[in-house]
Amino acid sequence: MSHLSTIKTRLRSRDLLMKALLDLGYPTKKEEPSAENNINLTSPTTVTVFQEEYGSVDFNWNQEDKSYELVTDLDQWKWSIPVESFLAKLTQRYALCNILESSNHEGFQVKEQTQNQEGIVELVLTRWES
Repeated sequence: MSHLSTIKTRLRSRDLLMKALLDLGYPTKKEEPSAENNINLTSPTTVTVFQEEYGSVDFNWNQEDKSYELVTDLDQWKWSIPVESFLAKLTQRYALCNILESSNHEGFQVKEQTQNQEGIVELVLTRWES
């Protein structure tokens, strides 16, 4: 029997979520709100990750928490990594995308970016002032 589970996240930006998923190699699809599918027209889209051999994962917008929630059938989870590891990697990549976008907006450029064996990312940013 199939049962969908919902896992809360702190992911708030659809664009950063989609970029983080793509950076990790997960193609995404977004479902635009419409009257036909009864999605609240003021809510952000649902983001779906589909892996043919593993199935799909949805990220649905929670209006109350103002963040996305991961929705999937944990009993049918067939991905190559546990859901907790998937969310940890996604959250790290999302944070990196957020930092890079924010720092770029403030005029910073990436001078150096490294990731060690434990997965820790180190950034060196520079900004030239005239």
